[in-house]
Amino acid sequence: MSVPTTSRLLRFGLFEVDLENARLTRKGVRIRLQEQSFRILGMLLDRAGQIVTREELRKDLWPTGTYVDFDGSLNAALKRLRAALDDDADNPRFIETVTKRGYRFIAPVTAEDSLLSAEPIIPVAIVQPVAVEEPPASRHSLPSYSSRRWLAGITALAVVLAAVIIFVFRRRAAVPSTPSVEANVDVGAIGRSVAVLGFQNATARSGDAWLSTALAEMLRTELGAGGKLRVVSGENVAQFRISSPWSETDSLSQQTTSRIGKALNSDLLVLGSFAALGDPQNGVVRVDFRLQDAQTGEILYQGAETGSEKQFFGLVAKVGVALRERLGLPMISESEEVSVVSSLPSDPDANRFYSLGLAKLRNADVAAAKDLFLQAEKLAPRFPLVHLMLYRAWAGLGYDKNAKDEIKTAYQLSSGLPEVDKLQIEGSYYLSFRDPDQAISAYRALYSLYPDSVDYAEQLIMALNNPIHRDEGLAVIGQLRKLPPPASEDPRIDFWEGQLISYSGGTAAQPYFERAAAEAASRGQKLLYALFRLHQCVNL
Repeated sequence: MSVPTTSRLLRFGLFEVDLENARLTRKGVRIRLQEQSFRILGMLLDRAGQIVTREELRKDLWPTGTYVDFDGSLNAALKRLRAALDDDADNPRFIETVTKRGYRFIAPVTAEDSLLSAEPIIPVAIVQPVAVEEPPASRHSLPSYSSRRWLAGITALAVVLAAVIIFVFRRRAAVPSTPSVEANVDVGAIGRSVAVLGFQNATARSGDAWLSTALAEMLRTELGAGGKLRVVSGENVAQFRISSPWSETDSLSQQTTSRIGKALNSDLLVLGSFAALGDPQNGVVRVDFRLQDAQTGEILYQGAETGSEKQFFGLVAKVGVALRERLGLPMISESEEVSVVSSLPSDPDANRFYSLGLAKLRNADVAAAKDLFLQAEKLAPRFPLVHLMLYRAWAGLGYDKNAKDEIKTAYQLSSGLPEVDKLQIEGSYYLSFRDPDQAISAYRALYSLYPDSVDYAEQLIMALNNPIHRDEGLAVIGQLRKLPPPASEDPRIDFWEGQLISYSGGTAAQPYFERAAAEAASRGQKLLYALFRLHQCVNL
């Protein structure tokens, strides 16, 4: 690789990399990359055509003494990098996986105007099982990435400059690849919430319907990472849509956004459409998305991203990064990125069965949901959330032993999940095994993460719904009433206060049930209205 050692500008395909300024562009358009992904790219480009082992990546990215889930973090960073390059791990154009050894950059790379010829690539099948010693870098080669880091530490000034470059890279806004409509979005850490309403199937191909649920589910995890934004659960969105549907349009009117925002206690709404293009097995997916203010109906941002269905994680990551950027949210950390990856099965078929099962379960078709989850479980037996959903499905069908087996498995596999999912599994596990104190502890921790969430408060109150814990339940009700509207006006607050008061006997709970039913009716929450009336009858 005979190139000037002073060059820091590398080109491959339609991409250009400025190593000095930590900048990746495609046809002049800035592509945002997290620091870990960019450093991996830098190491691979420095040794184009050569194998970079996972151990070398570990030593450079996570020095000795750094405690991190290395395998999960590296895999997540590589997925982000491949997504940014529109590269396919199974049919790579740029980054090849060399089984049990590492990774190799296989495309021609130019520095300035000189060609960096990749080393001849030997097919893996004919490599002999002998020790391979990497050739030393020649005096004409680009200095290794580790060497650059060592040299950068020679002077304090170089360290400061490197820190500034990384900070600017991580914070600078990405240039959108499609026309966008923007407005100033003031998102604070307290009291702000978003509801992902879903994505319309623009091509109307029935076989692609699962993508709508999968896109929304993973995007909820992406936006909720870091705890800066409360995300309305997919169950709540689905239930409200069943009882009070809205039209599937590119954007919603102010009257509709206000109705949805009030019912879901959400400040922001995300919606859009997707189109699966080309061969269903190897095609690409285009996602058009928009962010609207729930109170005013104003479109705060809109954009589009395209990616391979096989690289589903990377496609959703692009949408998530664009939305987090516009919302002023920081980039997610390594551990949070691993949690995002764990929110859906990595196996494409398991992902499809799981997403179809979620849609069925939320539409109250529990038997069909159970069958779909079982198919997903066969393909992804170590995916904890499929066991959580099977627990709910079996419990809904009255199979208590099956339900207990599933929640036990979900609990044993839940360590890598986002904190919210982990605590919900923990609470369900202890309730299932008759340990109410531990269940209450889990739901307390969940509620403490988002004290403005009526959803998580309700889960805690349900665990406290007995004469022994009645006073603590009423204290939580008192905290909810201090929230700003529309959260403080949620009909569930009156309903649960009525439930807790009913332990004292008499008719004191009836006014609370009446108010809860009236508010649910005014919001169009028909399922809640029916539930409140049912409990009112039981109480009488």
